[in-house]
This record gives sequence, C-alpha cells and structure tokens, in this order.
Amino acid sequence: MNYTVAKKITGMLLAGSLLLGGCQFSPTPLPHETVTAADPTDFPSLPPGEKLKSSFSDVRLPGMVGIAQNAALQLFINEETAEIAVIHTQSGQIWRSNPADREQDGVAAGINKDLLSSQTKLSFFNSLGQSSTVNSFTDSVAHKQISYEVLPSGVRVHYQFGSTERSIEDLPMKISKERFEQKLLAQLDKAGQRALKVGYAEDKDEGAYVRIDKAMQGLQLSRALKAFDTAGYTSEDLAQDHAEFGIEEERSGPRLFMLTMEYELNGEDLLVRVPSSGIHFPEEYPINSISVMDYFGAGGTEEEGSILVPDGSGALIHFNNGKLQYPAYQQDIYGPDMTMKLREASSNEARARLPVFGLIRKEGFPGHY
Repeated sequence: MNYTVAKKITGMLLAGSLLLGGCQFSPTPLPHETVTAADPTDFPSLPPGEKLKSSFSDVRLPGMVGIAQNAALQLFINEETAEIAVIHTQSGQIWRSNPADREQDGVAAGINKDLLSSQTKLSFFNSLGQSSTVNSFTDSVAHKQISYEVLPSGVRVHYQFGSTERSIEDLPMKISKERFEQKLLAQLDKAGQRALKVGYAEDKDEGAYVRIDKAMQGLQLSRALKAFDTAGYTSEDLAQDHAEFGIEEERSGPRLFMLTMEYELNGEDLLVRVPSSGIHFPEEYPINSISVMDYFGAGGTEEEGSILVPDGSGALIHFNNGKLQYPAYQQDIYGPDMTMKLREASSNEARARLPVFGLIRKEGFPGHY
C-alpha cells in the first residue's frame, strides 16, 4: 500500500487560528506544494512523544495538567482524552474543546456520543468514491494511539487513526434476505440481532439487506464484527455474498491515517494548527475534508447565549433553541469547491462575506474567531 504525505494542502485545512480574544487569519498566504507519494515503508509510526509535566493546576479541571500560561491565558490538557481547556485569567471563564458533562448527555448516542469527545475528524474516499469518516476519539484515543510533545507555549498532539485490526471491509456490502435471516439472525441472541439490524437496512426491491456504512463505526462496528463471528460467518461467505450481487470490492491494506494538532498561546489568543507535514494517508484513501474542534466552546443544555455566523451581514443562532431537526450550520466562505459535488444551499442562506464566527454568552467572557 502506498502512503502519501500532505505537504501544504491549501484551502482544505484550518489555515487560520481559533482565537479567544479576537481572531484574525494570517495575511501571509501559504506556499503551495503538491501532494507527493511515499513508499509504504516510509509511512511514519506514531511518535513516541513524552510524558507531560504539570506546571500548575486548577480545581475546576480535575485530571488536566497545566502546560502553558501567560498574562492572559492558561492552557490545560488531559493526557487520557487529549481534550484541552483554556482559562481566561481576568474573567475566570473556561473554554473547553469538548463539553464537560458529555457523559450525561441524554440525547446523543452511538457515534454521535463519541463525537462529543473528539477534537478532530476527517473524511476520506475509497476506490468506489464512497465517503467514510474517522474521528480522534473512536479511532485514536480509544485505542491509546496518541502521543504528545511539549512546545514553548503549548503542546503538539499526534493522532493515529485506524489499526491493522479487522474493518468494515470484512462485512458484506449486500446479503440476501434469506441468508441474512437464516445464516446470521437465526444464530444470534437478541443483542447480536440488534447489532446487525442497526448496521443493515432491508431493500425489499432487491430482496437483500444493505450495509449502512455510517452506522458501522466505533463500538457499533465492533459489535457487528462480533455478531458475524458468533454466527460462523467466514471469508468464503463474504466472497459468496458479494459474488451473488456482482460486487467486486478490492481488498486493500489497513486504513491508517496520521494527523498532528498544535495548541499554542499567543497573548490573548489560542492558536490551533494542523501542520500539513503531519498529515499522512493511504494513497487508496484520499482525504476529502478535515474538521477541527467542532465542540470548542460548546455550552450545556441550560446555558443562554448565541452563536454569531457569517450569513450575509451576520446572523445569530440561539443556544438550546429546540431546532434539533435541522442539520449543523455549514457555509462556504471562499466559494464552493467546483471539483466536488455541490452542497444544496438553504433557500434562506445568504453569501458569507467574512470568515468571522463568535459566541455570545449571558455570563462570561465572549469569544470570536
């Protein structure tokens, strides 16, 4: 398997910084370099990193070590989860990369529950053009595939996504209704049956069950693999099911990805970077997008405030507004990528003029980036 290293993928990564006191993107454009292929033996292993030493602490952040501070901010990190927290010294306000009470969230479940503990996620394509996603909690932290390096004013975090363990490719993309019910479900207890029913949907027109790739992630994937094993499903069964539906799925090597994140304090600002030199991915699985700090500054279910988004001249999304049926806010700042399938814009969506976002809280230090 060939691996590639991204060496300045401009326009795809977070090219600026998440800033607490005020955020401005670097006026100096990044030089453009192409993505180069590397020999399989050149794919780097997870750096050994170092044990972080706590320079200070705060009773409000149990389990976190203080690693950098200046006159305005203090930076903390949890070595077990890789989550960070920043304290604004003057106000005492705490900003977290992940919600503090996420374990008590009664709405999120499955992969969405895992995402609450993630600092970054990336999506990639396979040879059929199908998109899949991995995140730093489910595919890295949960397997203890993280390491750290101390920076002069912060910390560098290395993530390895994926492993050489079995994957979704070991499960049939399609299986006939008869074989699904007799070969699999009939051999399982209720827990095993539930694991497969979550990961497969019946296609009555084809008389088959179809794999739901988005559902087959993290713990759910592990449960499905265990259920197939319990039912005695073999590689010969996989070949038979794919042959029945004319599926030619080329088996590739392990889907291993590497990504590095850097957190540094700069005056009143928290700088968050994804160095392109720290991104490595298999040639067979090109990266589509990288998302960073999705839950940075997220509040609780009782918190009052708003999010400022760059919709037209600016718009507010109020916290806990009950609009759970709507998708997450997404906006193209510098125009759409014409090489990709265009996203259908909302009928009420206005063009974004500036890459400015912000949080407004009823109490506490406001932030914008």
